[in-house]
Amino acid sequence: MVWGLVVSVLTESSSLTSWIPSFIGVPLFLTGLLTMTLPAKAKLFSHIALTVGLLAFLGGLDVVRTIVGGAFMQTPAADVSKVMLAGTGFWYLLVGVKSFRWVRQNRNTNQ
Repeated sequence: MVWGLVVSVLTESSSLTSWIPSFIGVPLFLTGLLTMTLPAKAKLFSHIALTVGLLAFLGGLDVVRTIVGGAFMQTPAADVSKVMLAGTGFWYLLVGVKSFRWVRQNRNTNQ
């Protein structure tokens, strides 16, 4: 939410698209909250959260289109937001998949 607010205020953007990174953060927050309140469904909510993370990563890759098109940094706030979205989405996926693998490898030890 913070990044969307900062970008929208600093660039004086009235466009709804400047809030996209924040919109992606909301379902991640909600799935985390639901995991804590409904621990029996943690696996489901974790998979939903990683799907949202994948969408964030793929959405951030749109910056490649602007680089290839020669328009990179003509709208710096948008391009930096896309890079951040791709980077944080990738990191989230990496950590999530590592977590899933760890759980799977240690499933027998915990039972």
